[in-house]
Amino acid sequence: MTYVGRSSASLCLLFAFMLAPGGAGAVVENKVRAAQVVLYGTYETLQRKDHQDALAGSVSIDTVGGVYFTTVTDQILASPGVGFGLQFVIHASSADAPVVVETVIRFPEGGLRLPDGSVRALHVVPVTVVPGRATLHGFRFDHGWEITPGEWQFEIHHNNRTLVSRSFDVVRDAPIDENGFLAKNVKKAEQAERR
Repeated sequence: MTYVGRSSASLCLLFAFMLAPGGAGAVVENKVRAAQVVLYGTYETLQRKDHQDALAGSVSIDTVGGVYFTTVTDQILASPGVGFGLQFVIHASSADAPVVVETVIRFPEGGLRLPDGSVRALHVVPVTVVPGRATLHGFRFDHGWEITPGEWQFEIHHNNRTLVSRSFDVVRDAPIDENGFLAKNVKKAEQAERR
């Protein structure tokens, strides 16, 4: 399942059909200057709402709240219930005007095979974000058919330009260290904590 959310404890429904502030007819030009990854790795959420119950067997979109990252890593264990992704911030000319970006997930080579037999190479969702606020772009393995080992590429696009790109290596079996981390990630997580 694809997750979109903010790090606050309240649910934030982030879809492109949200109205811009200022009322009907107000058009605000907000130039995106940059985007940055704030955190990446595995995460948990305190709140979650599924918005695509009727489309069982497809990649669904959920709204989440109370996001907290549990491990800073780009190596993800392919296991049910594991959520992974990145938290990003958009920097724009106005902090008051929301910006629509596209969140993109490029699935591993061969694509993501859905229960109906169809294959998806990527998943694109338009999302309205508030500049300066952290937003989650993530995925959680809720169903066995979603667990696909290989390189998963997470991207943020705006006006046909890639603002952020981060890849994750999803692995079926990996050694776990004494703290419960994937053994090859311990040094990366320690380095990230020191920064």
